[in-house]
Amino acid sequence: MKASKTTYGIAAACGAALALFVVFVLLRPSDRDVSVSYADFERDLADGKVEEVRIDGTAYRYRVAHDANMRKTIGPQPTLASIIAMRPHGDALPPKVWCER
Repeated sequence: MKASKTTYGIAAACGAALALFVVFVLLRPSDRDVSVSYADFERDLADGKVEEVRIDGTAYRYRVAHDANMRKTIGPQPTLASIIAMRPHGDALPPKVWCER
């Protein structure tokens, strides 16, 4: 029994869907969090590289300028004073800070 053109079309569509799934889901580096030390986080803050910080308890996730990956670290429980102290040295803009809890 020979396969019809419809069968080949369905197989080609399934193959294309699988290829798109691999490209957009499995190979996207921007969805990966990079683990760093808290000292690296503080250094990035002081250098004015941090654009945004999301704090959830003691877990810090932050984004550095011109980098698609989020970085994560564990640090102390945030206080208002520690959030205000996240201002960088020099003329760089302070990061946007979100506290989840």
